[in-house]
Amino acid sequence: MAGKTVKLCAVLFAVLMFAATAGAQVYVNISPMDAEGVLELYPNEVATYEIVVFNSTPETIENFNIRVSVDEGLAIVDGLEERTMKSFKVGSLDTGRSETLRVKVKVLQSRTEQYYISANSGFEKYTNVEATYLTVRENDVQVNTRISKSALNIGEENSVFLDIKNNSEGEVHDIVALLLVPRGIKNISDKLELSALAAGEGFTDKEFKFLPEPGTVGEKTLVLRVSYVLDDKTHLIEKTFDLEIQNRDIILYIIIILILVLVVMSLMTRKKSKRKKESVAVYEAKKPTPETSPQ
Repeated sequence: MAGKTVKLCAVLFAVLMFAATAGAQVYVNISPMDAEGVLELYPNEVATYEIVVFNSTPETIENFNIRVSVDEGLAIVDGLEERTMKSFKVGSLDTGRSETLRVKVKVLQSRTEQYYISANSGFEKYTNVEATYLTVRENDVQVNTRISKSALNIGEENSVFLDIKNNSEGEVHDIVALLLVPRGIKNISDKLELSALAAGEGFTDKEFKFLPEPGTVGEKTLVLRVSYVLDDKTHLIEKTFDLEIQNRDIILYIIIILILVLVVMSLMTRKKSKRKKESVAVYEAKKPTPETSPQ
């Protein structure tokens, strides 16, 4: 907590010094929370960034807008959703005061180049931009996940599986894994808590079960969250799964009804065709021939 306070004071001091020399305005700074400098993250790791808004003007400001965006290959985590952009509004901020906003950023893909995170700000228009960046490295702890089925029926139980292998040279400890589910999905497994894994140790096929509740259909998103401590640093890994829940009974009933309708229509068409042929035959039989026609 003390380190966090010192960091915030340092940011505000730098802003105040800049404001004194460059003229009063609203300043925005974006940086990783509880960390210094540039972050080095693993694939699928989530980190929290803080956006500090400081009002150095002599008046209270209102309706100050901030839009955070990330490079392709990153995502902003908002609940169970992942997006490339998120907007904030500072409704009112007195002179000399600051407000801190937070955003979670996730690495979706590995690459050698730096990833940038930008914060555009302004009142009616975005007139300022601040940015920071992060790098990606190979994970020392192998985290593999898989879902049993990506499509299932209402009331059908399903599972997500987790494998972890400690490929580092040190001990991984305080391991916690939890399945996060949206409304309409029931989590029927407890979270995993493991005190430690020594170098080279691991486990496979840890199962997390879930069940769609009655009436739940459509597309859903699940997240398996894994946290652990390695070299005195806490890492948060999130794996996302897209799930489609179908009411297959209704679909089956609709297919059966359509087949019956087609069968009935086919029979009616055949009957109609048969009657038409019979009418033509009767007409042809009653039609006068040249031999029976009156002279």
